[in-house]
Amino acid sequence: LQQIYGEMLVNIMSNSYPQWSQDIPLPNLRGNEKIRIGFVSRFFYNHSVWKIPMKGWVENLNRSEFELFGYHTNYKRDEETDKAAKAFDKFIQGPLPLEKWADIIQQDKLHVLIFPEFGMDPATVQLGCLKLAPIQVVFGGHPETSGLPTIDYHLSSDLMEPENAQEHYTEKLVRLPNLAVHYTLLPVEPKPTSKKDIGIAEDEIMFWSCQSLFKYLPQHDDVFPRIAQDLDKCKFVFIQHESEDVTEVFRQRLNHAFEQFGLNYQDYCIFLPRLNSSTFAGVTAIADVFLDNIGWSGNNTAMESTNFNVPIVTYPQEMMRGRHLLGILKMMGIEETIASTKEEYVQIAVRLGRDAEYRQYISELIAKNKHKLYNDLETIRALEEFLLNAVGKPRNSAMGNVAETLRLAIQAHRKNHLAQAESAYCQVLSMQPNHPDALYGLGMVAQQQGELKEAEKFLDAAAQVQPDSVKVWFTLGNLHQLQGQLPAAEEAYKKAIALRPDAVSIYNNLGYTLQQQGKWEEAINCYQKALELQPNCLEAEVNLGNALYTQNQLSPDKQVYYAELNHQLGLGRKKAGDLKTAEIYFQKALKLNPNYGEAYTSLEEIYESQQKFKEVEAADRPKEVLMARESR
Repeated sequence: LQQIYGEMLVNIMSNSYPQWSQDIPLPNLRGNEKIRIGFVSRFFYNHSVWKIPMKGWVENLNRSEFELFGYHTNYKRDEETDKAAKAFDKFIQGPLPLEKWADIIQQDKLHVLIFPEFGMDPATVQLGCLKLAPIQVVFGGHPETSGLPTIDYHLSSDLMEPENAQEHYTEKLVRLPNLAVHYTLLPVEPKPTSKKDIGIAEDEIMFWSCQSLFKYLPQHDDVFPRIAQDLDKCKFVFIQHESEDVTEVFRQRLNHAFEQFGLNYQDYCIFLPRLNSSTFAGVTAIADVFLDNIGWSGNNTAMESTNFNVPIVTYPQEMMRGRHLLGILKMMGIEETIASTKEEYVQIAVRLGRDAEYRQYISELIAKNKHKLYNDLETIRALEEFLLNAVGKPRNSAMGNVAETLRLAIQAHRKNHLAQAESAYCQVLSMQPNHPDALYGLGMVAQQQGELKEAEKFLDAAAQVQPDSVKVWFTLGNLHQLQGQLPAAEEAYKKAIALRPDAVSIYNNLGYTLQQQGKWEEAINCYQKALELQPNCLEAEVNLGNALYTQNQLSPDKQVYYAELNHQLGLGRKKAGDLKTAEIYFQKALKLNPNYGEAYTSLEEIYESQQKFKEVEAADRPKEVLMARESR
């Protein structure tokens, strides 16, 4: 159907504009001539089409190989538009008449013209129906084939596509590695929000289902009441559509679906108004579970949720648009919450709702692995290779060798092949001394090998070359903390926060460093700031409770509460195999509540697994634990 529609559009446009409907021959490029790449979109602002594919591509393509042209067909402008304008060699903003756009683009004599999406802007589709460059390419910003015979290639994510994906496209499919994008989280400070603020009780599980309502298919409406019937205390939170009519249709669908299970949808479903970035982040931060939409999977919203380590459940479908989160979770190496049937999807959601320990375990997995989603240079190098091959031009040798060697170094590092990664990073430095990514990589390798002084040397060098890198300062802070260099750790964390004031983990780590130096008031302020940004950050809340206890600022009831949180966090670390940290949390739980039988039991299990029998016998157990041991 899409192909028939696309051919019809191109026939109409070619009859109307024959001067822009002829194939353009690809010229031979001279050795040092750059490939001219154009991007056409109405979304050069804070929008998912800019944030997901375009921003990372434009800012990281090798400018010794490519000259970039941006054509912004819309009048809208914000800070991201200004960044885009600076990133391109030539940037033109409209709106302009179609004929003017076609004339400008063709006069720029591009080699490749990229459309990040079709289907969301009429002007972009109209331009895509013309032949304005020798090679024309689309990306799945709107995840389906264009159906246009004027488009040669469709760029997509290898992890999100099924094996038979080419059958779904009229264009030649190009499977870029991983997620196909170089994604960077935009710094957005969450608006402090509580469950109570949006009409949810503190003991109710919040399922965040924040896709545009037109993406929800009626045949899957039953998942919500199926989950609700097994969880008495839960709420599903949606965002209203811009059209109240669309929202009302969806409400009626939910009403019908819940009635089939003898439930009232109004007892379980909340609709929030359209949210700005800060409020959206604040609501995401308090969510217990990110419930992916079946059929049209979340992408940008899901990536943003990883900033708050919200557990995700997804059920991938046949088409790429239903497989975004499959790719995202696979990239992180987290497959426990990928369902293979609708029934399993419901079961996983229910388990995440019921089992706080399992929910924390998945959250910790995301916290540990989410860095793999961001700043993916392997995708950039693959995109460059595609563009070079498409126009038949070899890479400029020097810069090409640096980029390829760095790609191999990062690839080896991700696979934990440390010796191979170290060798490749050193090769990069031999070609381009002071390359920040190579210095950072060598610092990380050295730290993983236990060579902390060597790691510090490389990371210090990376900080000098790239003083605006959050990851370098944060890693330096962690390294100094590990070595007990507390003032240096404090300084590094503060530099990272100055660059990224919405980073919860940095505030938490800074608070712990301040606490170790006896700077209790400052430490408490840091933990409170972390919780203001992400109210469900268990680690920050536990650290806050422990700090307040040390300062005699906890009531007996609060001591019991924080003891339970320490125990919960300890169980999560125990499940992850980190017994040393689990032991610390269990001990803190017992310090807060010496009569906490479950914490004694958990601590004894660790001692026994490590054959620390003296510690087991020395433990001063409460009566209920002694009774439990006697009954074994």
